[in-house]
Amino acid sequence: MKKSKKGQITIFVIIALIIVVAIALFFALKQVSISPGGGGIFGGPLSGQQTQTYIEDCAKKATSEILPEMYLKAGFINPSPFFIYDGEKIGYLCYTPFKNQLCINKHPVLNKEVEKVITDYITPKIQKCFSDIKEQLRDSDFRDSPAIDINVFVEDKKIAVKIKKDIAYTFNDNSVQLSIFNTEVDSAFFDFIKLSSQIIDEELDCDCEKESCNADITRLNKNNREFEITKPVYTSEGIEIYNIKEILTQNEFKFAVANCIRA
Repeated sequence: MKKSKKGQITIFVIIALIIVVAIALFFALKQVSISPGGGGIFGGPLSGQQTQTYIEDCAKKATSEILPEMYLKAGFINPSPFFIYDGEKIGYLCYTPFKNQLCINKHPVLNKEVEKVITDYITPKIQKCFSDIKEQLRDSDFRDSPAIDINVFVEDKKIAVKIKKDIAYTFNDNSVQLSIFNTEVDSAFFDFIKLSSQIIDEELDCDCEKESCNADITRLNKNNREFEITKPVYTSEGIEIYNIKEILTQNEFKFAVANCIRA
């Protein structure tokens, strides 16, 4: 009899555990699973924090994926003018087609151009993420403004992305209103631009007819210990290709210069 009662108790305990697990699994499956830019949105309604995080992660992912290509092309995706070296387009930051003449700084406000390149690239991806949110919340009285304002800023040690778009919907009978979405990506772009500008200034601070015009790489390396600046390539056409490497991340920024060409 005692064994029978113990057996019954064990069965009840097992049944109770199964019920608890089933309930936990039911609620777990109702939670939202979000994969920014790579798999869509699944599940039920989103809280305000989930929506905020989804859009900000979407912007961060889009920004992060374009930076490596821009580093190797002088800050652009399709640089102009450019020099083809080893099958790759390397953008000129200072260029002249004439022999024994100083080059012209083709991108004196490179930071603004870089910000525009990033903005143009990430905008459709962010818009797609907002469309995914709208579809996800189609049964939650979703409302949004047609306008979207996306601003990218090259700042010290980071790329800042600031998004403004008004959206509103209902979550658990409460009204959710969001309009500001901000994120950051770690990046040395600010320093790459600053150092390349210093190199161009030194290239231009000379007389082509009297001297060889080059930046003082030794001094620049001494004053910028976080980076390694080299000029490993001087082509038969007289084109210089500079390389700025961030030592910590090993990210490299490359650009071409056609200055005081002797060839």
